[in-house]
Amino acid sequence: MSKKVEKSFTLDFSKVEDKSFDPIPKGTYNAIITKCEEGLSQTNNKKLEWEFKLTGKKFKGRRMWFRNSLLPETLWKLKGILNNIIPALLKKKKKLSIPVIVRSVLGLPCRLVIITEKYQGKDQNKVADILAPKQALEEIDEEIDEEMEEEEEEEEEEEEEEEEEEEEEEEEEEEEEEEEEEVDLDTLSKKELIVFAKEWEVKNARKKSEKQLKKAILAAQEEEIEAATGADSELNDDDLPF
Repeated sequence: MSKKVEKSFTLDFSKVEDKSFDPIPKGTYNAIITKCEEGLSQTNNKKLEWEFKLTGKKFKGRRMWFRNSLLPETLWKLKGILNNIIPALLKKKKKLSIPVIVRSVLGLPCRLVIITEKYQGKDQNKVADILAPKQALEEIDEEIDEEMEEEEEEEEEEEEEEEEEEEEEEEEEEEEEEEEEEVDLDTLSKKELIVFAKEWEVKNARKKSEKQLKKAILAAQEEEIEAATGADSELNDDDLPF
């Protein structure tokens, strides 16, 4: 007994978008990761299969594909991609399972470097590299700018501190010089006069009276002043112009 044929229905193509598989120009395009899963190559080696969807105004919605070998000698490529799109992942752990990688990258924004190659005589797009999204680059630039500003501020603070220290040292030296110049011998006790006399290299200071100490100190000061002025005014024979 023959089966009853179902009533035919009409297909509506008015809202169906045309899909073009013509290659797009080579360049760098914004995209999101729509799929990432483990698979096997024709030689039975493990690989990661990626699918992306372009998000820019031009070619929005176009899908691109990429394959990553999981052989130990090729893991540098996957490591570079992960460092580009999700650098925090490898900072936390150095050993990652495939399910963890897949869960971590799905839905992430990125940028695709797309080139064009000949395949069976026809131009075909190929994903050459997966880069950090534009937003991440802007954030990196901001971090660099902030670091540079902080370094400049630290350098300015260090320079200001050095200048302040130099000024303080100069003030202290001036104060010490003023104190040396402004010592009133009449206000010093005999012990202080003895200490002060020793600074001026007065001999037998302990055996002298206060009056003798004052007189010896003044004489030593006068001798130093005369020696200083005399050295400035005297000329050697070699210094004479004739």
